[in-house]
Amino acid sequence: MSDWQKQMTAFENFEKDLQTLADKIGGKETKSFLKKQGKKFQKKTQEMARKLVKKRTGKYIESIKSGKVYIYDDSFATRVYSGARHAHLIENGHKAVTKGKKDTGKYVKGYRVFGRVKEEFEDEFEDNVSKYLNDICKENGF
Repeated sequence: MSDWQKQMTAFENFEKDLQTLADKIGGKETKSFLKKQGKKFQKKTQEMARKLVKKRTGKYIESIKSGKVYIYDDSFATRVYSGARHAHLIENGHKAVTKGKKDTGKYVKGYRVFGRVKEEFEDEFEDNVSKYLNDICKENGF
């Protein structure tokens, strides 16, 4: 076998390895990884909501959910959200009103639960992604 043929064989093997790696990164393993990260974010959000929101009148904490993994702008994504009808009021704040819908002139400040948890979770998420990618690369010999 000539030098050129050896190089082409090595290149073809490398190409196959890269394709295997791309399939794993774009496959079920990655979706599973992102789903787990979404669940972690959901739990941290619920914990923060329990700490910050003292008034327990609705189903706000129980309504915080993790969504499905989907493709957004050619990337995998997942979301954590609150399905409660009043979640945006707790999150962003609102004018205080009476039961008769009269404005009291006061403003109830928002807790910004999701924003606070996002800031805390970003570094942990970056570390988890780099560990995940390193593990996949090691499994495939890179």
